[in-house]
Amino acid sequence: MADTDPYGAKRKQEEEFFRQREAELIEKMRDKARREGLRARMAEKIGVQDQEALEILMEMGFEKETVMVFPLMPLLMVAWADGAISGKEREGILAAAAARGVLPGTPAHAQLSAWLEVSPGEELFAKALTVIRALLVDLPEVQRDSWEGDLSQACRAIAEASGGILGFGKVSAEEEAALAAIASEIQKAHETAAAKVAGSV
Repeated sequence: MADTDPYGAKRKQEEEFFRQREAELIEKMRDKARREGLRARMAEKIGVQDQEALEILMEMGFEKETVMVFPLMPLLMVAWADGAISGKEREGILAAAAARGVLPGTPAHAQLSAWLEVSPGEELFAKALTVIRALLVDLPEVQRDSWEGDLSQACRAIAEASGGILGFGKVSAEEEAALAAIASEIQKAHETAAAKVAGSV
Protein backbone atom coordinates (compact mmCIF):
# COMPACT_ATOMS: atom_id res chain seq x y z
CA MET A 1 0.00 0.00 0.00
CA ALA A 2 1.37 3.43 -0.92
CA ASP A 3 2.51 5.72 1.87
CA THR A 4 -0.33 8.23 2.48
CA ASP A 5 2.09 10.65 4.18
CA PRO A 6 5.01 11.39 1.84
CA TYR A 7 6.42 13.81 4.41
CA GLY A 8 6.37 11.27 7.26
CA ALA A 9 9.92 9.99 6.72
CA LYS A 10 11.29 13.52 6.56
CA ARG A 11 9.40 14.48 9.71
CA LYS A 12 10.85 11.46 11.52
CA GLN A 13 14.35 12.41 10.41
CA GLU A 14 13.85 15.95 11.68
CA GLU A 15 12.50 14.70 15.00
CA GLU A 16 15.48 12.36 15.40
CA PHE A 17 17.86 15.19 14.56
CA PHE A 18 16.33 17.48 17.19
CA ARG A 19 16.32 14.65 19.77
CA GLN A 20 20.03 14.14 19.19
CA ARG A 21 20.72 17.87 19.43
CA GLU A 22 18.74 18.07 22.67
CA ALA A 23 20.64 15.10 24.11
CA GLU A 24 23.96 16.73 23.13
CA LEU A 25 22.97 20.02 24.76
CA ILE A 26 21.90 18.25 27.95
CA GLU A 27 25.21 16.35 28.05
CA LYS A 28 27.14 19.61 27.54
CA MET A 29 25.23 21.19 30.43
CA ARG A 30 25.97 18.19 32.63
CA ASP A 31 29.64 18.26 31.67
CA LYS A 32 29.79 21.99 32.43
CA ALA A 33 28.23 21.37 35.85
CA ARG A 34 30.68 18.54 36.54
CA ARG A 35 33.65 20.72 35.59
CA GLU A 36 32.39 23.61 37.71
CA GLY A 37 31.95 21.24 40.66
CA LEU A 38 35.44 19.81 40.14
CA ARG A 39 36.96 23.29 39.93
CA ALA A 40 35.22 24.27 43.17
CA ARG A 41 36.47 21.18 45.01
CA MET A 42 40.03 21.63 43.74
CA ALA A 43 39.97 25.31 44.67
CA GLU A 44 38.96 24.33 48.20
CA LYS A 45 41.68 21.67 48.43
CA ILE A 46 44.67 23.75 47.33
CA GLY A 47 43.52 27.35 47.64
CA VAL A 48 43.62 28.34 43.95
CA GLN A 49 40.78 30.69 42.99
CA ASP A 50 41.99 31.66 39.52
CA GLN A 51 39.60 29.92 37.10
CA GLU A 52 42.13 29.71 34.28
CA ALA A 53 44.63 28.06 36.62
CA LEU A 54 42.00 25.56 37.72
CA GLU A 55 41.25 24.75 34.08
CA ILE A 56 44.97 24.09 33.56
CA LEU A 57 44.95 21.70 36.52
CA MET A 58 42.11 19.77 34.90
CA GLU A 59 43.97 19.74 31.58
CA MET A 60 46.91 18.24 33.47
CA GLY A 61 44.65 15.38 34.52
CA PHE A 62 44.21 16.32 38.16
CA GLU A 63 40.98 15.43 39.95
CA LYS A 64 39.79 16.11 43.48
CA GLU A 65 41.38 12.83 44.66
CA THR A 66 44.80 13.60 43.15
CA VAL A 67 45.14 17.39 43.25
CA MET A 68 46.97 17.18 46.60
CA VAL A 69 50.00 16.02 44.57
CA PHE A 70 50.09 19.31 42.69
CA PRO A 71 52.13 21.31 45.27
CA LEU A 72 54.83 18.61 44.94
CA MET A 73 55.32 19.30 41.22
CA PRO A 74 58.23 21.74 41.75
CA LEU A 75 60.06 19.08 43.79
CA LEU A 76 59.52 16.57 40.99
CA MET A 77 60.70 19.16 38.48
CA VAL A 78 63.97 19.65 40.35
CA ALA A 79 64.46 15.92 40.93
CA TRP A 80 63.91 15.07 37.25
CA ALA A 81 65.99 18.02 35.96
CA ASP A 82 69.09 15.89 35.36
CA GLY A 83 67.12 13.01 33.86
CA ALA A 84 66.88 10.65 36.80
CA ILE A 85 65.64 10.57 40.40
CA SER A 86 68.05 9.26 43.03
CA GLY A 87 67.01 7.21 46.02
CA LYS A 88 67.53 10.15 48.37
CA GLU A 89 65.51 12.48 46.15
CA ARG A 90 62.71 9.91 46.11
CA GLU A 91 62.82 9.65 49.90
CA GLY A 92 62.68 13.42 50.24
CA ILE A 93 59.69 13.76 47.93
CA LEU A 94 57.81 10.92 49.65
CA ALA A 95 58.49 12.53 53.04
CA ALA A 96 57.15 15.86 51.77
CA ALA A 97 54.13 14.03 50.37
CA ALA A 98 53.41 12.31 53.68
CA ALA A 99 53.60 15.68 55.46
CA ARG A 100 50.86 16.92 53.09
CA GLY A 101 48.66 13.90 53.73
CA VAL A 102 49.53 12.07 50.49
CA LEU A 103 49.67 8.57 51.94
CA PRO A 104 50.09 5.05 50.49
CA GLY A 105 46.85 3.52 49.28
CA THR A 106 45.36 6.81 48.08
CA PRO A 107 44.85 7.88 44.43
CA ALA A 108 47.14 10.86 45.08
CA HIS A 109 49.96 8.60 46.26
CA ALA A 110 49.46 6.33 43.24
CA GLN A 111 49.79 9.34 40.93
CA LEU A 112 52.92 10.51 42.72
CA SER A 113 54.44 7.02 42.55
CA ALA A 114 53.84 6.95 38.79
CA TRP A 115 55.62 10.29 38.40
CA LEU A 116 58.54 9.05 40.50
CA GLU A 117 58.98 6.29 37.92
CA VAL A 118 58.33 8.33 34.76
CA SER A 119 58.76 12.09 34.53
CA PRO A 120 55.58 14.13 34.03
CA GLY A 121 57.45 15.92 31.23
CA GLU A 122 58.39 19.52 30.46
CA GLU A 123 54.90 20.50 29.31
CA LEU A 124 53.26 19.50 32.60
CA PHE A 125 56.04 21.11 34.61
CA ALA A 126 55.57 24.38 32.68
CA LYS A 127 51.82 24.29 33.30
CA ALA A 128 52.45 23.56 36.98
CA LEU A 129 54.60 26.68 37.32
CA THR A 130 51.82 28.77 35.77
CA VAL A 131 49.35 27.47 38.35
CA ILE A 132 51.82 27.96 41.22
CA ARG A 133 52.17 31.60 40.21
CA ALA A 134 48.37 31.99 40.30
CA LEU A 135 48.22 30.24 43.68
CA LEU A 136 50.83 32.57 45.16
CA VAL A 137 49.08 35.68 43.81
CA ASP A 138 45.82 34.59 45.48
CA LEU A 139 47.43 34.15 48.91
CA PRO A 140 47.59 36.91 51.53
CA GLU A 141 51.07 38.46 51.67
CA VAL A 142 52.19 36.82 54.95
CA GLN A 143 50.94 33.41 53.85
CA ARG A 144 52.51 33.89 50.41
CA ASP A 145 55.91 34.70 51.91
CA SER A 146 55.72 31.62 54.13
CA TRP A 147 54.66 29.36 51.26
CA GLU A 148 57.43 30.70 49.03
CA GLY A 149 60.04 30.16 51.72
CA ASP A 150 58.90 26.60 52.33
CA LEU A 151 58.80 25.87 48.58
CA SER A 152 62.26 27.29 47.92
CA GLN A 153 63.73 25.44 50.88
CA ALA A 154 62.09 22.12 49.90
CA CYS A 155 63.25 22.42 46.28
CA ARG A 156 66.81 23.25 47.34
CA ALA A 157 66.81 20.27 49.73
CA ILE A 158 65.76 17.94 46.89
CA ALA A 159 68.46 19.39 44.62
CA GLU A 160 71.09 18.75 47.29
CA ALA A 161 69.72 15.36 48.38
CA SER A 162 72.04 13.23 46.26
CA GLY A 163 75.15 14.94 47.56
CA GLY A 164 78.46 15.16 45.75
CA ILE A 165 82.12 14.33 46.12
CA LEU A 166 83.58 15.90 49.29
CA GLY A 167 80.71 18.35 49.32
CA PHE A 168 81.31 19.61 45.78
CA GLY A 169 78.89 19.38 42.88
CA LYS A 170 75.85 18.85 45.07
CA VAL A 171 73.55 20.61 42.65
CA SER A 172 73.81 19.98 38.91
CA ALA A 173 73.53 22.72 36.29
CA GLU A 174 70.18 21.26 35.24
CA GLU A 175 68.89 21.37 38.81
CA GLU A 176 70.11 24.96 39.19
CA ALA A 177 68.18 25.84 36.02
CA ALA A 178 65.04 24.27 37.47
CA LEU A 179 65.50 26.18 40.73
CA ALA A 180 65.94 29.41 38.73
CA ALA A 181 62.73 28.74 36.79
CA ILE A 182 60.80 28.24 40.03
CA ALA A 183 62.35 31.39 41.53
CA SER A 184 61.32 33.31 38.40
CA GLU A 185 57.67 32.28 38.84
CA ILE A 186 57.83 33.34 42.50
CA GLN A 187 59.15 36.75 41.41
CA LYS A 188 56.39 37.09 38.80
CA ALA A 189 53.83 36.26 41.49
CA HIS A 190 55.24 39.06 43.66
CA GLU A 191 55.06 41.53 40.79
CA THR A 192 51.49 40.54 39.88
CA ALA A 193 50.34 40.71 43.52
CA ALA A 194 51.97 44.13 43.95
CA ALA A 195 50.29 45.38 40.77
CA LYS A 196 46.89 44.16 42.01
CA VAL A 197 47.37 45.94 45.34
CA ALA A 198 48.49 49.13 43.59
CA GLY A 199 45.48 48.95 41.28
CA SER A 200 43.09 48.64 44.20
CA VAL A 201 44.45 51.70 46.01
